[in-house]
Amino acid sequence: MHGIMEKNSLTQKILKSQLHGQKLWGRYEIRLLPIQDIWISVPQTVKLRGKPFFEKLTLSIQEEGLHFPLLVSNPTRTELKRKKKQYKERMMPLPDWQDGRDDETRLWVVWGGSQRIRVAKNLGYTQIDCAIIPTLDEARGLQSKMRNPYQGNLY
Repeated sequence: MHGIMEKNSLTQKILKSQLHGQKLWGRYEIRLLPIQDIWISVPQTVKLRGKPFFEKLTLSIQEEGLHFPLLVSNPTRTELKRKKKQYKERMMPLPDWQDGRDDETRLWVVWGGSQRIRVAKNLGYTQIDCAIIPTLDEARGLQSKMRNPYQGNLY
């Protein structure tokens, strides 16, 4: 298996990418984050362009591990609300924030890898490698670079 999986005594199941311990494209810090702390921004993609996608991605991660880390940013709730207005139904409904925190509260948001984090969650992983991207717009711009090696296979 190319990706790295670890279990520790606290029943953490960790999914490290092939780039763990490096910087993504020599620039972005990669760190493990708890899956439960990351908001998934887009709906699940079962099929892509009429072909099975999620099942194929699941098999790929089971057999080869995680190549690239997720692209994750840390926007404020205000920033996320603006993105929801921009992307509408292409984004998941925003969380129902009834916790008394203000709109400047930041949260981890996957903005490249929503399907991979779902697969990891389904496989019982509790932590996953994430590349920390400064802004959602920058993460969006990097998505095609991350997908490029998988053209013709997954995409």
